[in-house]
Amino acid sequence: MLELNNIKVRLGEAEILKGINLSLRKGERIGIIGPNGHGKTTAMMTVSGLHKPHEGSIMFKGTQVSNLSPQKIVELGVILVPEGGHLFPDMTVYENLLLGGYPARASKHVKENLDLVFTLFPKLKVLSRKKANTLSGGERRMLAVGRGLMSSPALLMLDEPTLGLSPNLVEEMGLKLNEIGKMGTSVILADENMDLVSGFAERVYFLENGEIKLEGPTHEVLSNDYVKKTYLGIA
Repeated sequence: MLELNNIKVRLGEAEILKGINLSLRKGERIGIIGPNGHGKTTAMMTVSGLHKPHEGSIMFKGTQVSNLSPQKIVELGVILVPEGGHLFPDMTVYENLLLGGYPARASKHVKENLDLVFTLFPKLKVLSRKKANTLSGGERRMLAVGRGLMSSPALLMLDEPTLGLSPNLVEEMGLKLNEIGKMGTSVILADENMDLVSGFAERVYFLENGEIKLEGPTHEVLSNDYVKKTYLGIA
């Protein structure tokens, strides 16, 4: 479904991604882990068209997307929920959700997708008339994920969806993400919470200094001695 082949990305003079290879099957859930500032966000932004690779190719469902605009990539079903959500603060919850249904591929399914979002996150229905800037951190994360689902994603990419949340809210978000995965949506998750990643992802890529250092089944990567010592801080 998704293939990244030798992707290299420069931002200014710095080469952030140094020839990464990544694949994702339809309906699969994968995690990208690694230290902050080592390329996880850049990788997902490159898939979504917000950064352009200076080398390599990205294929999505048989289409070369490396040089397509973000808008065209969204219309193919690739949706990024960025770190922090990037909500429209002065718009209501309902208005933010409707904006997620703007792509042509989703515009015919607004009611269906809205019902799905309110089923997954019933609190958003209660808060539907509240402005986004009045929500708590957990509510904003729910809204950001919900807005992503409104776009009828074939691939949903989540960048730090639990950053700053309390343990009970992290657990709740994990349950919701697993429900999304069971619906058949392909998901790429980047998150610092390893309990969340280990309970969600089928495979994991360990990204360090812009390179994929390890890839494999989640339990194998997270139990690797190098990952445990250098990233997880386990002697």
